[in-house]
Amino acid sequence: MKTMPGWLQALARNQPITPMVNAVRSLAEGPASERVIGHAVGHDVVASLLWSIALVAVFAPIAVLRYRRG
Repeated sequence: MKTMPGWLQALARNQPITPMVNAVRSLAEGPASERVIGHAVGHDVVASLLWSIALVAVFAPIAVLRYRRG
């Protein structure tokens, strides 16, 4: 990741896929996944829920507006 441009590093660090995948992995494997991921199970679960809420909050109104315009 060090060879990426600065803007791409920020994007790679702050994207929703990794927390969501780690949350599923943590919930499936339990406490054993904490050693691999490096933090508590709840961290990725909360992050993935926040990402989900943010994505719905942004894209649901856009979808409704586009649907109404026909």
